[in-house]
Amino acid sequence: MKAKHRWTDTSVDDCLQYWHNRLPDKNTCPSSLDEAKKIVCPLDLPHEKYHACINDCIIYRNEDADKTTCPVCDAARYKKGKKAPRKVVWYFPLIPRLQRYFADRKEAKLMRWHAERKEAVLNDPERIENPLLTHPSDASQWKALDAEYESFGAEPRNIRLGASTDGLNPFGNQSSTHSTWPVFV
Repeated sequence: MKAKHRWTDTSVDDCLQYWHNRLPDKNTCPSSLDEAKKIVCPLDLPHEKYHACINDCIIYRNEDADKTTCPVCDAARYKKGKKAPRKVVWYFPLIPRLQRYFADRKEAKLMRWHAERKEAVLNDPERIENPLLTHPSDASQWKALDAEYESFGAEPRNIRLGASTDGLNPFGNQSSTHSTWPVFV
């Protein structure tokens, strides 16, 4: 709600203090944003922030980590008069997120659903006679991957990743001025 409604930190503090005072004594509701962050922080998954060229030429890391201008387009790395970067790229490592899914029994079962579904489809003569694309595992690309790498396809815990985006604002013509550009590698 803080991000959705553009609440300031002070307004979140006031809201949390309000609810903390209204709940019974000895409640565990945090009374400030800092307290709430301390509760949620251990649940946070790792992420890394990198400075990037405002024109998307480079990411300032490795040999470019100490540069203050872009070697490609000569754009400044920092805002004028400040040490704040003009653009920051957030990197969210994939493996810890997948591990979090498999750590929960219910989520792990959902991550293997495609394999259990395939067995049910193979045992249904009507589905074999009239194949429909009702899941990505019905697609020719999925089947080609299984044929090419048989041992990979045989293990139900192996997953295939697909990219899907929602809510992008590539040309700034929506009501939100914030845009998010996921990068999949």
